[in-house]
Amino acid sequence: KNYFAIAETISQYSRDITITEADTHRKLDGELLADALKKSKSRINLIKDLNEAYDFCKKQLHERDTLLVIGSHYLIGSLLKSKII
Repeated sequence: KNYFAIAETISQYSRDITITEADTHRKLDGELLADALKKSKSRINLIKDLNEAYDFCKKQLHERDTLLVIGSHYLIGSLLKSKII
């Protein structure tokens, strides 16, 4: 996976980025993506537990903010199973 290109694209559109990991052996190590994002102007949070990361992000939202969850179908599928979005 070209996580440097992923990091560059994501950082252009968000001031706050929280990185988490899917519960699968095919996951990208969140620390690799976090390291790739260090050069960006975005604030980076690495929370490896998916549910903790989601709860953290929800608490950070302001009235007019949007929470965008991006990742593999493994990540999104796990989130949908554990949370009602």
